[in-house]
Amino acid sequence: MTIMSRAWASLKYHRHFLHRYLLVLTLFVPPILFMNTLRSGIQQSGEHLKLIFKQETMPQVDQKWLHSLLADMRNVLPLYDLSLLVCCGLFGVLVFLLSFRYCTKRRSELVTYDRLGVKKSRLLGQLLLEFLIPAAFSLLVLFLLLVIFQAAIETLVQSVQSRLLEKYTAASSMTTAAAGQTGADFPIAVQLPSNGLLLINSLPLDSSRWFYVTLQAILMTAVSLVAVLTVALPLAVFAVTRRSYK
Repeated sequence: MTIMSRAWASLKYHRHFLHRYLLVLTLFVPPILFMNTLRSGIQQSGEHLKLIFKQETMPQVDQKWLHSLLADMRNVLPLYDLSLLVCCGLFGVLVFLLSFRYCTKRRSELVTYDRLGVKKSRLLGQLLLEFLIPAAFSLLVLFLLLVIFQAAIETLVQSVQSRLLEKYTAASSMTTAAAGQTGADFPIAVQLPSNGLLLINSLPLDSSRWFYVTLQAILMTAVSLVAVLTVALPLAVFAVTRRSYK
């Protein structure tokens, strides 16, 4: 029996653990994915603006204004990073507590394997798979939901993004060039939204960029989950086995 087969069989046997773990995933994976979507979305919005307003087509004054706007947009990234850190930290604490209780119930099994000379890396690998399989399933479900309800989710993300930019950046107070205003300060006589925030909102991402945002957010969420699990699970196994030998 392969390690994957043993992990799958263990999940089917320990259904109470699986149900609790799925509840934890339901509570924390969507917020982590949403924050990663916001983070990836703001980066793609900046790239989208730079692509539309190419440097060779804009006078120097407008380039400085655009660079100021892009720099101001990045000011919201620390908020996303802090929110991700808090969500991942709480998720890690719950995973540690859940895995500690799970390993405690299987303490005799772990101690027996240890005394038989089974490598701890093999035991940790199986335990990690038991946590990764439901996590991968939850990410797959969320990815399908993001694709199926793409339009609604785009609207929600853009709405939240706009409110956060308005609250935590100066984009809404950065005046753009209005129609008919020319000269040193406004060298392009084109009709633009009245400020930077309205300009960002008026240039939504196309479908291909949003698909990229979705893929990047899924990948970043997967990396976050793996990082949390690879830290929490060994700590739980160490704590349980140490108590067993006392």
